[in-house]
Amino acid sequence: MARYSKKNRAILSGTFVGLASIYAIASHFDVRLSELNSFLIATVLFFLAIVAMAAVTVVVFKGVARLLRGKDGSLAEPPAQPERRQDTDRDVK
Repeated sequence: MARYSKKNRAILSGTFVGLASIYAIASHFDVRLSELNSFLIATVLFFLAIVAMAAVTVVVFKGVARLLRGKDGSLAEPPAQPERRQDTDRDVK
């Protein structure tokens, strides 16, 4: 048997539990196949819309961050560095 990572096993088991639940409800309440298909299609489309909105949000935030940073990847104006004060006590012998 192939070895799967813990994350992949969790995804597969969650998917199978969801499918088993839908099958149990559909068979118990005698849901017609056309209604079940429309429900599954609507669920998949809803999930894809959520994923697309998340991707657009990430792209927008990264684009704004890139615009604020400037072309070279640094901040548009570098932060001010405090002047280093030379300690005169160390130089005296």
